[in-house]
Amino acid sequence: MSQRDTLVHLFAGGCGGTVGAILTCPLEVVKTRLQSSSITLYVSEVQLSTVNGTSVARVSPPGPLHCLNSVIMKSLKLST
Repeated sequence: MSQRDTLVHLFAGGCGGTVGAILTCPLEVVKTRLQSSSITLYVSEVQLSTVNGTSVARVSPPGPLHCLNSVIMKSLKLST
């Protein structure tokens, strides 16, 4: 393999890794938010029900599309 081929492969790999990171970053944020939101809602429900002595209606956590929409909207607000 020549030095030119090596540089072309290095550049192509770098570009591919960058594009992959840009595309998967929002999905990682959505995954993290979904994981943390269900735990937060569960803990707050337990705390509220023990303090008040009454049961609290369980709130369903936001779905993946809602989280992805929120990430996109917030990133668009930051860029303007």
